[in-house]
Amino acid sequence: MRHTNKMSFETFFLGKERVKNSFVGEMASAGAEISGKVEGGGSISMRYGSRMIITAERSSIPSLTEDDFVEVADYDAVRNIAMVIGVSEPSADTPLHWLIYRRDDINAIVSFGKIEGKSIDYAMGALKELKNSNSITLKGYGKIAVGKNLKEAVEGITCL
Repeated sequence: MRHTNKMSFETFFLGKERVKNSFVGEMASAGAEISGKVEGGGSISMRYGSRMIITAERSSIPSLTEDDFVEVADYDAVRNIAMVIGVSEPSADTPLHWLIYRRDDINAIVSFGKIEGKSIDYAMGALKELKNSNSITLKGYGKIAVGKNLKEAVEGITCL
């Protein structure tokens, strides 16, 4: 089943079931922790082997539930298709987060901003800026913080 979301990538659902992963509880707690410390919509993700778990599109970061997570099995930047497992569409930030995970030392990402209308080139620009810092404010988007674990990423986003 294919869907197209706001960043103009297609979603192919490998399965339409809840994500069953131990990171879900940790990510929900992080969402509650950063509530009120950042403004606007956002996304939280964690690396899971060669995959990632990311919050769903239109999920409420302060009150995340089991249905608010999507497992991204793969993202093809050339064809602009995300292959996922979950009951909801993945965040529009999915390509951005997937490409940031090219850095082997990053295992968690927290981002807040507006990705609509942005391109893969924009995501590559974010990756370039993250070479020099684990927390950035990206012009025309918002804030991105990365870390070797979720605690570091949360600390980074709340300090920006």
